[in-house]
Amino acid sequence: KGKIDCVIGILRGGAPLAVIASHVLDVPMYVVGVQRYKGKIGGVLGKWDWGNTNSSMLKGKRILIVEDIVDEGVTMECIISNIAKCKPASTDIIALVTKHDKFCWKHRIVYLKSVPKSCWVYFPWEKGRG
Repeated sequence: KGKIDCVIGILRGGAPLAVIASHVLDVPMYVVGVQRYKGKIGGVLGKWDWGNTNSSMLKGKRILIVEDIVDEGVTMECIISNIAKCKPASTDIIALVTKHDKFCWKHRIVYLKSVPKSCWVYFPWEKGRG
């Protein structure tokens, strides 16, 4: 505790991980969402959803963004852009898995595992998978 003021989980996959991080760090947790059009692989971004937070709550805060997977980077670009508008003191980003190493390096995203772009990743909190 001390380096992070709050955790932001990206709905839906990042939320379970954000709950864990929030408990371990003993800081508040918020969620935000970015909806991509359903049925389209590589679809364009749809709606940004502030979830249970707003821009004024994040101003000047040291934020940890938590996501399950960074795939093409489109969703994460939207998240980075919208959170930056809040003028946080700092933003760190972690993800379990990436399919886009160069994107993560460019944006200083820490990840646990890199997988091929063709790989389909299943997480234990997903319903009806595997």
